[in-house]
Amino acid sequence: METLLIDTLNMSISASVIALVVILLRFALKKSPRIFSYALWIFVMVRLLLPFSFESTFSIFGNFNLTTNRIGAPQFINYPASIEYPMKQPIEVSVETITPIIDSTDNSITNEPQPNDETINESHFNDKTSIITILPFVWIGGALVFYIVLVLQDIKLRKKLQFAICIGNNVYECEEIDIPFLFGIIKPKIYVPINLNESQLINIITHESVHMKRLDYLVKFIATIILGMHWFNPVMWLSYYFMCEDMEMSCDEAALRQLGLKEKRSYGKTLIDLSSKPFSTTLAFSENKTESRIKNLLNYKKPKVWFTIFAFLILFIFVLPLLSNPISYGQDYNRIKEAIEYQTKNEEIAYLFATNNGNIDERFTLAFTEQPNYQILITLSSINNNAKSYFLYDTVVNQVISTYFDVDSMMLSKSTVDVICKSANASYVDSVVFNKMYEEAMIYSNSNLNTIENITSIPEFSGSNLYYINVDRERILIQYNKSDGAVSYILYNEITKQVEKTSSNMDVGKERLLEICEMITEYNRQDVAHTGRCALLQNKELSCPNSMNFNVPENIKYIFPLIQGEMIPQDNGLYRITTSLEGKQPVMATNRGVIIEDGEDEYGYYYIIDHLGEEIYYGGLSDDLWLATNDQIHAAGQLIGFVDDGNLIYGGSTITNETQMYYLQEEKRINVLESSTSTYFISDEQFEEIQLLFIENNPYSEYSKRIPVVESSWARKGQRDDFSVTAQSNDSPTLILSQSPTEDYFYIDKAYLINNTRNNVSGNNSVEYTLIVNEGQLYSSPNNISLSFRVNDNQFFNGVYDIKTKTLTQTDVSTGFDSLNENLVNAIIDIIDGECQMVIRTDKKVNELVKKAIEIITKDENYSNYKLETLE
Repeated sequence: METLLIDTLNMSISASVIALVVILLRFALKKSPRIFSYALWIFVMVRLLLPFSFESTFSIFGNFNLTTNRIGAPQFINYPASIEYPMKQPIEVSVETITPIIDSTDNSITNEPQPNDETINESHFNDKTSIITILPFVWIGGALVFYIVLVLQDIKLRKKLQFAICIGNNVYECEEIDIPFLFGIIKPKIYVPINLNESQLINIITHESVHMKRLDYLVKFIATIILGMHWFNPVMWLSYYFMCEDMEMSCDEAALRQLGLKEKRSYGKTLIDLSSKPFSTTLAFSENKTESRIKNLLNYKKPKVWFTIFAFLILFIFVLPLLSNPISYGQDYNRIKEAIEYQTKNEEIAYLFATNNGNIDERFTLAFTEQPNYQILITLSSINNNAKSYFLYDTVVNQVISTYFDVDSMMLSKSTVDVICKSANASYVDSVVFNKMYEEAMIYSNSNLNTIENITSIPEFSGSNLYYINVDRERILIQYNKSDGAVSYILYNEITKQVEKTSSNMDVGKERLLEICEMITEYNRQDVAHTGRCALLQNKELSCPNSMNFNVPENIKYIFPLIQGEMIPQDNGLYRITTSLEGKQPVMATNRGVIIEDGEDEYGYYYIIDHLGEEIYYGGLSDDLWLATNDQIHAAGQLIGFVDDGNLIYGGSTITNETQMYYLQEEKRINVLESSTSTYFISDEQFEEIQLLFIENNPYSEYSKRIPVVESSWARKGQRDDFSVTAQSNDSPTLILSQSPTEDYFYIDKAYLINNTRNNVSGNNSVEYTLIVNEGQLYSSPNNISLSFRVNDNQFFNGVYDIKTKTLTQTDVSTGFDSLNENLVNAIIDIIDGECQMVIRTDKKVNELVKKAIEIITKDENYSNYKLETLE
């Protein structure tokens, strides 16, 4: 009963909103034929008759930022909490850090859960019970009184009409009535009083026939029944009155069109002669504001075609806004109840989280528990009264399935619910999903965790260690440790080439992240990341331990070709294969087979390998071994070990001095991410020349008082292939010039950071501001300047400034620019533009020196394989 009342109240409020809009439109259409005003009331009746509707982004209720009920209708009032099914408070466990996959030997949550059996509002629900229980009976009682009065009026009228005499054409004459009207639902009849003249009778019959033809009698009957259900709503009474007025006036106009405009006087006189108060459910000829109807008749003219089209257009435009529901999510107590029962039965751990929105976090305690099919149940507890609300969220499709607000909860806007759910989803992915994926991956990959140490070829991961593991045949889970100690995860699908999930702290752009993931998966496909023991064969294939040969991608450069070694006979039918190279050299198997013996002799460590029935001795190996007896050799050219001095002892029944054996020039860790060399190396002389270039022609003199510092990421002399220039107080590079690892091309990245404070701005205001300008390969639009500022030590405003259009756009919607004085905002924009013009002048000077630096490196004044961004 309580739920039915809540649904009725919400329908009544929704219909009231539509009715108020219709009332306003009636005034806009005041001079148009009343049929258009009458038609508008269809929107209100549909809202009152149908509890459901289609969804649309144009719905007028979308502006109210509402949640919806279980059938999608706007929800203005909460459902009461159920006494029969109390909802248990979820167990609260705080997860403070994300568990890195490299430390996942124990992924369990160490916090001891503290169960609490308190039910929703159990402490204060009883105080509300009496009101919630009584209200439905008051509502039903009022409706019954309304309908009883209606029935009594109908009975009374029927008694008067029982002796009416038919005078033809469904018209009945009755001496017990004073006014004519249309009466009946299934077979309506026209009733008229006695002693009417011919003119009056024609006017009346024409009018009532229009009602009958348009089924107005059914419309009024339905409207009256609806009014009884919403008797408590004054807007509905007002709407009923206006609808009846529009019905009668539009009927007058239609009747007059049939009679002819020349009959206006006669028709109006009939209205005056028969004016009286009508019965509630009948359509009386003289019903509703006789004076207004006469004025409407006198002013009535046949509408022009263009005006009729305009009126129809108005009706059409308002169909979607007035009839549709907002695209939202609903309240469904049963779905929430099932989720809570699952949580209680399985003793699911609840994870505390925050939204980083003070308006939310200071008022509520937020927690979520895991549900089946990657759904989560989010619990929002009010700090003031412990009232609870619940949101069931699907993390796969990123959509709220259902919400539930108990009787004492504050009804939250849709945007607030969205913020809470997105924050919960991010926390869920970080603290639960990735740890579970890692556990699954360890089982699938047999604990084969791959490591890439000290990455240098990916600037975003520079200096960090990267770990990855196969989750299944399609996906890999990647983890890297950020410089601030935080852990970030990436779930990448090698088949679809899509990033499926990332940690919430991921700060790499989508397109760049896809490039990085593809590099890592190429690394993974070649099975070289964690071993470093692969060789490059003459047929341009990689040979790796315990694996078949892999084709080298075309974009990888082949730096270390094979050379032939000299064979020198030794005792016992063995040969010493030697090269002129120094240092450790790799040894490769001549065919596939199995190791039948391993050990150590006078030459060093050795293997005897059965190559398809032919036993071959490999000796003089260093102690850097990883194979043993019974290990399989999968392919010719597979790397099996190393020799320290470039000398391999080699022999077998078929080996002669005509046999050819190949070595690599030197040991090389085949790393797809770092396998290509730079096109140009910067000599010591060139580097010193570049240093003098930037110091003597300091392009940053206006931007910063600091003398530029020119450095390189490569510490070894003669191996430099990049340089950076630092000319700002935070020690971050202002300019970085680097080379592409796969082609003859220079990358140029520039960054400008301005921190300043201006006083006496637009009066006595103090403005503290920070500008960040980035240009280069990782930034799509250098014209958009990141900006943060605050006035008089108050809250910070964040935005983006466009140099070209000189416009400031807000990015942080929680703090609006509209709270600032317009003159103050304009003054701030002038300050920002002045700083930007200074950066533009500096940037031009930097570009000129960059061109000269590239000319120094390439020794080619016409070299053009680079792109210099400009801020203009």
